[in-house]
Order: sequence, then C-alpha cells, then structure tokens
Amino acid sequence: MTSPGPSWTNEDEEEFSRLLGEIRRDTAERPNADETEEDAILAGRLNRLLARRRAAQRAARLGLTNSAIPAEIVEAYRNARYELEWITIGVDDRHQIASLTLDVPNPYLEALMNMTGRSTSAFITAHNPLGRQLSDEENAARHAALEAEAKKAGYPAFPGQGSDPDGTWPPEASLLLLGLSRDAACEIGARFEQNAILFADSDFIPRLVLLR
Repeated sequence: MTSPGPSWTNEDEEEFSRLLGEIRRDTAERPNADETEEDAILAGRLNRLLARRRAAQRAARLGLTNSAIPAEIVEAYRNARYELEWITIGVDDRHQIASLTLDVPNPYLEALMNMTGRSTSAFITAHNPLGRQLSDEENAARHAALEAEAKKAGYPAFPGQGSDPDGTWPPEASLLLLGLSRDAACEIGARFEQNAILFADSDFIPRLVLLR
C-alpha cells in the first residue's frame, strides 16, 4: 500500500452530512414505503463513508495518523481473526484452535511462553507482501522461507493463520515466534514486506505493530 495515511476531510464530512440528510428527508416523506434501489445505493454510500470515518477516528486515537497504511486497512487488521494451532497433550494429542484477541491478555500465549521460558512473542506472516495478492505457490514459498529463518535463528515457532471474518481475503499462514525482541520481530516483518505484525511481551497481550 502506498496511499497516504488515514484522514477525514471537510469534503468527506460534507458528503456524509448531505447523504444523511437526504436519507432522513426521504424517510420522513415516505415513512411506510418499501426501500427502492436508489435508497439502497444511498444507504450503501453512507455506510462506506461511516466506516471510513470510524477508521480515521480510531487511527487518530491510536496515534496512527502518520502511518502510510490507509485507515481502512489498519481497521481490517484490527478486526482480523488470528489463530494458533494448539495441541492438547493427552491420550489423543488433540489439535485445537486458539484465538488471539488484540489488546487482551491471552492464556495460550502465557502457557507457551512459560513452557518455553520465553518472555516475548511475535505473530508474523510472509504472505501477500504489502497487501499484493500472490499465488498459492508463491505464498507457500515465502512461508517456507519464514520457517527456515525462524529455525536458523533458534526461535521456537508455532503454526497459525490470520483471516478476514468476512472472507474478503483468504487466510494467510503465519508463525508465532517466541523469544525475539520487538526490533527483531519488526525487522523480520519488514524483510518479508509486511505492513504489520503482532507482538506481545511479558504481559501476554498481543498488540498490532505497524511497520510503515
């Protein structure tokens, strides 16, 4: 992504107010009328503007206004589903899925970090550099390179994936790496041309870290 950082201009606000006023007037004039195709188009435009407005407001609260990543992309990262493959050791060694929720202490991270004696973790993908959709073969090769780098550096690695709850973009294979510093995690993410990673330290809270 190379578009400018998140913003909400006066023109955006004027367009939002105009559409909202138009919909309110139409509703008042035709309170019991069925929705027309034109109504649906207006509502869709208003909802898209509202989503941009909320994303820009959230980015401003988080101090992300200097990022080169558009607000709606940051919002998508915050709303994404991040999952780990979790193995329950027992009779059948069952494989389960453990979810990571941003900005919330995670018991699975705590268990893994305590089990391995590591105090930091990073959730990183090598798929789709800077948001460019690659083929399955290209992404698989990039993921293999990430696995090889983690092994060479000696970081314990656990498989996972990031996905869009709405299914707009396909799941991306990821790794949870343990024991690396935030700077090292950011360097790996940047080397694989990622916009962002997740990082947690000894509080076991995964946080979104933007790399641009």
